[in-house]
Amino acid sequence: MRRQKTSEEVEAECENLRRLYLAIGQFVFEFSQLEFMIRHLLGEALGLNADRFYAVTSPYDFASLCRVTQNVARTIPGCTDEERSELDDIFKECLKVNDDRVHIVHGTWFISAEEGLGNRHVSRTSFEPKVHYSRIGEIDAVSSRAAKLKSRIMQVLIGPRSSWPEIAAQLDASH
Repeated sequence: MRRQKTSEEVEAECENLRRLYLAIGQFVFEFSQLEFMIRHLLGEALGLNADRFYAVTSPYDFASLCRVTQNVARTIPGCTDEERSELDDIFKECLKVNDDRVHIVHGTWFISAEEGLGNRHVSRTSFEPKVHYSRIGEIDAVSSRAAKLKSRIMQVLIGPRSSWPEIAAQLDASH
């Protein structure tokens, strides 16, 4: 026969669930921002206006969006070998974050006294279940990686800090 939980145990479980929901929600938010920033980079690289932006950038799933954007951005006139290397690294890391997204979104979450916390995801290739994210901090770390990648893409879009005064002067001159 199972022992009835104390009110403190119930409160602790509720707090763990709240923290888990918050971590998953934060990841979904950061991932969506990363995805939009990639779409924005693709739109800028192609010179899309607002009327065509969504029609051209929306049909891609995340992995395809990364591959297309990486390919297009690498061919921007004036793109240096160093910038191409940075783009390659950014999109390699984006695809890794996407692997985490697949686990977070498509896995089955559990919190139990027997198994603890986790997410059971079954691979489409091996059909073997694997448990991920036994600590909430692991989800937070993936969210942080997504946010950092978004910042790196933003840096690609706006250029190095050394060019900001030049860009600002050009903007001022055009107004």
